[in-house]
Parts: sequence; C-alpha cells; structure tokens
Amino acid sequence: MLYNNIKIYKKYRSTLSDNQTYTLTLTSSGDSNFAGLTRTIDITNLDDNDTAGITVTPTRGTTTEAGGSTEFVFTLTSEPTQNVTINFPSHPEAQALSPLTFTSGNWNQPQTLTVTGADDSTQDGDQTYTLTPTVTTSDVKYQNVNRPTPTLS
Repeated sequence: MLYNNIKIYKKYRSTLSDNQTYTLTLTSSGDSNFAGLTRTIDITNLDDNDTAGITVTPTRGTTTEAGGSTEFVFTLTSEPTQNVTINFPSHPEAQALSPLTFTSGNWNQPQTLTVTGADDSTQDGDQTYTLTPTVTTSDVKYQNVNRPTPTLS
C-alpha cells in the first residue's frame, strides 16, 4: 500500500492537558486489487508541553519613603483554564497594591504592577523588603505554581 501526501494537522487547543494519543485508520478505495485493505497508525501528540508558571521582570526595584516608585511586569507562561489572580499583601513600606487578574483572553499580555514607597513614620530610612504574592484560581495547574517574589529597596 502506498500513501502519498498524507498531512496531519494538530488543532490548536487553548487548554493545558497531558499527552494525547489518536488512532488514524487508512482504508483503500478505488482499486479492486486493494479493496478492503486497511492500515491503523497510532499517533501520540507530545508537543502539548505548556507549563503553568508566573514570571516577573525585573526581580528587583527601588522605592523610597518619599514616594519613589518602580514597576514590575508579570506574565503567565501558559493559558489558564480559569482566571488567575495575583494578590499582593499590604506592606508598611509600600502603598496599597491592586491585584492582577489574568484570563483566557488576556493571559499572554503582560500586566504591570507599580509599587510606590510609603513613609512608614519610623525614622529608619529606605528599607529593603520583599513582596510575596498569593495566587487565587480554580485552575489546578496554577494553584500551587511557584510565585515570583520581587525585592525592593
């Protein structure tokens, strides 16, 4: 049996999943000498290797008690199946921070977090501190993902 110009295209799936195996069955037709011959081929999709993750750049920044600010850019490494919200705890060295929410529609668009220093009324000058975010999501692949922790000084 001769197979010419067989092309198989993977349909893009927007959700994370494990490797998938498909069965392709080829059956001859049109030539009575080969009528009823079939060939079955198993195909395993190994390239669906998206890994859930959160990245931040830069990883360090500078704020001041006089209100100096810096920016951090957060991105997801793969499309989530549910919204992923990155929450930032309050810190005496920084003004209140708004959460960042990534959806299946904006997951591949970087989001900027602006951190502005706050005068904590203690005469200790500018201090080094770390923001340790939490992640809220129903997407199991993002629930326990490593969270970047920007350091500020």
